[in-house]
Amino acid sequence: MDFYKIENTKAKFLKPKDLTGPKAEKELQTFIEENLDEIFSLKFIASELSLQRKELDTLAFDEENERVIIIE
Repeated sequence: MDFYKIENTKAKFLKPKDLTGPKAEKELQTFIEENLDEIFSLKFIASELSLQRKELDTLAFDEENERVIIIE
């Protein structure tokens, strides 16, 4: 499916982001963390958190349901 951004009365094609290579996972994680509120309505808490010998990519908070969310 193609995506377009509407600017005034014109549609602009949005080119998909290439998520391959050694930095792809970190780039996606950073993008998600910077846009947690817009995408998931979550509040960012921490990144790369170690908890009981486990590494959590992203820790966020869901204010609506009052729950901590782990994104791996």
